Amino acid sequence: MYDYLETPAVAIELDTVERNIRTIILRAWRVNRKGLQELAGYPLEGPPPVSDFLQILVSYLRRHALVGC
Repeated sequence: MYDYLETPAVAIELDTVERNIRTIILRAWRVNRKGLQELAGYPLEGPPPVSDFLQILVSYLRRHALVGC
């Protein structure tokens, strides 16, 4: 079986995606810290790591999908 995650092109693409997400997080932290914290629903001490940021987005979307906003 061929493992696509072991190919260099896919690894480079995944690194690029993660770097882009980190850029978005840092930009949001610098430009709209209050909005990012409102999105999270709790105070943040610093820019969240990528995994936490993705969880924040998922939680926000679930909360607002359930109330019909």
